[in-house]
Amino acid sequence: MAADDGTGRWIEAGLAELAHGGIDRVRVEVVAERLGVTKGGFYRRFKDRRALLDAILETWRRGRIEAMEQRGVNHEIRSFVPLGSMFGYSTQVRTLSSGKATFTMTFDHYEPVPFNLAEEIVASRAKLMASRRL
Repeated sequence: MAADDGTGRWIEAGLAELAHGGIDRVRVEVVAERLGVTKGGFYRRFKDRRALLDAILETWRRGRIEAMEQRGVNHEIRSFVPLGSMFGYSTQVRTLSSGKATFTMTFDHYEPVPFNLAEEIVASRAKLMASRRL
């Protein structure tokens, strides 16, 4: 999250609107109003609404949105998220939606971890192995 250029403020405001009224509340004009700024500031930081939603999800869970659909009064968001990031997710979903949202998880594929995370995993494993040798 790039807090220096104000991007983080937009993401936080988007998360607040998501919690307040669901995905429909995460609109450029609504988030701009929450921040007390114009919509122009949004487009200096994000290409479009979907880019904001992707940034919110990335901030939330290092995931990515694949599709969003409205089905009657419900909204379906399909995304890919690392399993290791999903612990505690059901609690967050219930909190943000006031207990109204549901979700399902199914395995889709394996994917390489980001380099910085891979380094942390390797260092942690090396430390564990070294402690076992003592």
